[in-house]
Amino acid sequence: MGLCSTLSMVFGQSLLGPLAFLPSPVRPSAPLIFTGMVLITLSFAGSITSTFARLHFALMRKGYAEDIATFVVLTGERNAIKIPAGK
Repeated sequence: MGLCSTLSMVFGQSLLGPLAFLPSPVRPSAPLIFTGMVLITLSFAGSITSTFARLHFALMRKGYAEDIATFVVLTGERNAIKIPAGK
């Protein structure tokens, strides 16, 4: 998932404007820029989702309970809402 997200990010960035180091016959247009922005957004979502899933499974392997306290620690909201950690 990480490689797909990275390649999607590179392709999306290249659609936003001409690459100075590559000759390109494609001129920027509104649909092309919109497509690039959608690809960039999807690549960020893929990166964050895969990171969240990997961290969640790592916490389960370390012995944390699968409850609200663990998810709060996982999302970084522990200090914001004052729920104690599972371990």
